Amino acid sequence: MGMLCIMSCEKKVENDPAYIGRSEIQVADGKMTPEVLLALGRLSDPQLSPDGSEILYGVTYTSIEDNRTCRNLFVCKADGSDNRQLTKFGKSVSNARWIDGGKKVAYVQDGQIWVAPYKGNSLGKAVKMSDVANGVSEFCLSPDESKVMYISTVPSEVKSPKDSDPALDKAKAYATEDLMYRHWDHWVTELPHTYVSDWKEGISVDGSKDILGGADVKFELPMEPFGGMDQLSWSPDGKYIAYSCKKLKGKAICFLDEYRDLFV
Repeated sequence: MGMLCIMSCEKKVENDPAYIGRSEIQVADGKMTPEVLLALGRLSDPQLSPDGSEILYGVTYTSIEDNRTCRNLFVCKADGSDNRQLTKFGKSVSNARWIDGGKKVAYVQDGQIWVAPYKGNSLGKAVKMSDVANGVSEFCLSPDESKVMYISTVPSEVKSPKDSDPALDKAKAYATEDLMYRHWDHWVTELPHTYVSDWKEGISVDGSKDILGGADVKFELPMEPFGGMDQLSWSPDGKYIAYSCKKLKGKAICFLDEYRDLFV
């Protein structure tokens, strides 16, 4: 499926100058080089449509000149044929999901949730669903699509110079008295928290429930460095959320929590 998309979906871009499309793949003397690998499109996150007829997925292309990548959406038939490109944005699109019985597609772009109608093998004008100050990295709708849980961030206990003086925003120094202060490739100055909200336009933290109890709770949900929405799951009736979280220092606990006040 990925190769069909790479070979057949590229068209001249007319709208977004920041768009990154398919690169010409040149293998000289049969040698696989980093440049060849970067020229390949990377397919990810396939989603079968509710009627089982189509697959929604993303392909990431790389611009060596700009030193950046960009992910856009594609769709094909369930047998891998008839690949079509749905978006040609200059900013990456992620977490794309079929909603409303396949009539719409919801996705994350530029740190917010958007919804666009899907008709005639194309996406229509998108509507911005969220306005979350710290951004949204992932989301998941309840089975009846009346609620949504989404991942944003809260400040951690790791402090940087700019926390005391905004003029020191370029200083690279951190102070902390506890673990974890760093995960692999980044300092933990923010912690992921998961929120639950009604599924409607204007989703915000103020109108949402923080599953961990608020910004003062300095734990991660989902847990870094590799965790995501796969660490949480709606129950089939949409009344419960199962999740894993380290809520007590030095002890990992699995919880099944009910938030009745969210579903009244």
